[in-house]
Amino acid sequence: MKEQPEHKDSLDKLLDSIIGKDRQEIDQKVAWENIQHRVFYGNRQGYFSQKGPRAARFTVAASIAGVMLVLGGILAYFLVYKALQPEELTTVTYPADAIVLTLPDGEQINLSDVEAAAKVKEAKLAVAINKKGLVYTGGSGEHRLRVPEGQQYKVTLTDGSEVWINGGSAIRYQVGFPERDRGVQLKGEAFFKVRKKPEKPFIVHTRKMEIKVLGTSFNVQAYEEDAEAVATLVEGKVKALQNAREQELQPGQQVVARENIAMEVHNVDTEIFTAWIDGKLRFENKTMEALLLQLERWYGLEIVCGDTALLRQRFTGQFSEESIEQVLDYLKVIEEFNYTVNKNEDGKKQILIRP
Repeated sequence: MKEQPEHKDSLDKLLDSIIGKDRQEIDQKVAWENIQHRVFYGNRQGYFSQKGPRAARFTVAASIAGVMLVLGGILAYFLVYKALQPEELTTVTYPADAIVLTLPDGEQINLSDVEAAAKVKEAKLAVAINKKGLVYTGGSGEHRLRVPEGQQYKVTLTDGSEVWINGGSAIRYQVGFPERDRGVQLKGEAFFKVRKKPEKPFIVHTRKMEIKVLGTSFNVQAYEEDAEAVATLVEGKVKALQNAREQELQPGQQVVARENIAMEVHNVDTEIFTAWIDGKLRFENKTMEALLLQLERWYGLEIVCGDTALLRQRFTGQFSEESIEQVLDYLKVIEEFNYTVNKNEDGKKQILIRP
């Protein structure tokens, strides 16, 4: 439906008053009363919006004739969001290629900046920054970390658990884990090496499932724009939870979760799914469509391919320090195609693939 700008301000104020606040502090009765007394028209991108060159983008739109239906839908969206989904992680004001740590008071530190260590010291955080990443020695409050495409970053949490975060990902956690469990919220991909603590389970929350562990090593891939979330167990034991369903994994197994579909378990070569933490780009029998998305995240660029036949072809390979051009040249030997390198309108490197 077409947007009507004259009502956009009302929509923005309404959504900001409901969704923009901390979910723990919102009075649901007051929120509903506010909705009943406001009529608006327009659109706004929300939590379930997706990004990426091939992802659909969804908006909220309303008409005066059906306003109560839409208002009720927005309230339902808010309630479901609060009850079932991880909260929005962070809106970053730094450049898109910066690794950003957001502190409880909203202050942001650019960890890609050489002065980041000094800023952390100035903020009196119990955190050390070294060549291996971020190491917590204490502290409290909620921290949020964003790692852009084309980069990886490691975090050692206060309990000694280690997290390797892949490009295009964001993670949210309570420093010191004051709750009954050690919970983190993940958008994207991360490898976890969890310190054993039987009395306090470690839980990874994603949009499509949760992974509950006591002490183990596993990889989770749960990018917002992907249709599925995937957890791969390297050692130990984990439980995958989706709604009321529960699935236990053994080492060498992988669970795949999709919305409104029962979880699936497969036996896999775990090294294929964890090679990235050693700086290796590895893929096996992967469609060109899925591979191009992986390459976008690995190199931090955009790839456009309109050849549907090529997108269905499957490839196997492994790379480490090769450039994107070297990878594409390798793929060209297997399946013939041409490509050009440009910049898109945002100044980001863009690969155009054609027959």
